[in-house]
Amino acid sequence: MVDALERLEERDIKMFKSKLRDVAVPRGKKIPRGRLENADRLDLVELLVEFYEEKAATLMITILEDMGCKKNASNLSKGMDVLKHN
Repeated sequence: MVDALERLEERDIKMFKSKLRDVAVPRGKKIPRGRLENADRLDLVELLVEFYEEKAATLMITILEDMGCKKNASNLSKGMDVLKHN
């Protein structure tokens, strides 16, 4: 997951954070704005896993696709498939 974010430029990271803030999540488990704003790429992955657990990668793929980062989303999806089959 970190690799997918490492491939994004800084402006894309800002967009990712914005879309993550606006995403509809069950039971109000949104990441607090203050924690999200100052998060670097590694922090973002840790927050995604902390708040969304096993759905973190799927959520990340959805946001990347929505941003038009189809290649990053596809690579992450393929990586998750490999992990599921091992």
